[in-house]
Amino acid sequence: MRRTALIAVYKGNKYKFVLNKRRKGIITRCVQKTDGSFFKENDIYYKPVDEKDLSDIYAVEFYVFFDTGFKDVSTWWKITEADLLDNKVKLRFAEGILPGWDIEERNVCTKEVHFNEISCTKVKFVFEQIGGKEENVIKEETKSWNETLKDIKKYGAL
Repeated sequence: MRRTALIAVYKGNKYKFVLNKRRKGIITRCVQKTDGSFFKENDIYYKPVDEKDLSDIYAVEFYVFFDTGFKDVSTWWKITEADLLDNKVKLRFAEGILPGWDIEERNVCTKEVHFNEISCTKVKFVFEQIGGKEENVIKEETKSWNETLKDIKKYGAL
């Protein structure tokens, strides 16, 4: 099963990997990671590439630990760069409405949590391909909140 945000390693560099009906290839905003075979579209550089030409393909998922105090509510929350606000992170619960949380839509609520309320984070790497071979491998790393913030920005800037 494909995930929407994939990372690809091509010739030793990390890129975002795009695979949809319109195109398949790697993209970057960093001109230093391009050569004459990339097409420039606005501020993005794109190169059509097949999976067999990539060494690694994987998704990176970020999670924060936050205990709501409610029974049967997970303490691990998946977040993205879009969930980062000024010194806060937006947590989204899509299995109903939690008391005291902001209602976003039917059965979906959110809460903005200050960074200092986050006690632990983990980064999950979900590999589809390693070293040019199809693999289904998941690696998890527990990190400090500051390390995870740096990772979120690093992978967002590819």
